Amino acid sequence: MIFLENHIHLFTKNWKSKSVSHYIINPKSIEIQNLEPVESFPTGFVVTDAAYFENKLYLVGYNKKAKVYLMIFENSNGLFFNKNPKKYRLGSAFSIGQVEGIAVNKDGIYISNESFRKLIFNVKQSLYFIPFSELKE
Repeated sequence: MIFLENHIHLFTKNWKSKSVSHYIINPKSIEIQNLEPVESFPTGFVVTDAAYFENKLYLVGYNKKAKVYLMIFENSNGLFFNKNPKKYRLGSAFSIGQVEGIAVNKDGIYISNESFRKLIFNVKQSLYFIPFSELKE
């Protein structure tokens, strides 16, 4: 969820289609609001968190094979999924943990991970920092 231009933008994951849907909520409205997605995008992974910084939407998540991803979308009048995003594979949950949170500021990207246990793998929760200069196209 992000707050942008006086609206709450909610992003939901879909395990079955491995896509993200974008909803917009007007927090000033006192009426009951029906939520319909304004756009969707096939990420190929489940999105676990979103952040917004300098006209860009940052999404993180993982897939069933424990691959961890970051996607960056450009803002286009409050919509994000009408241009091709930049997609980065960050590693595996078996080594870095289960990605659940993201925050972005002028210095770079902060990603938090929950602990992750599966078979012989036991990864502790952690916080990672990625400087913008380390993101390779």
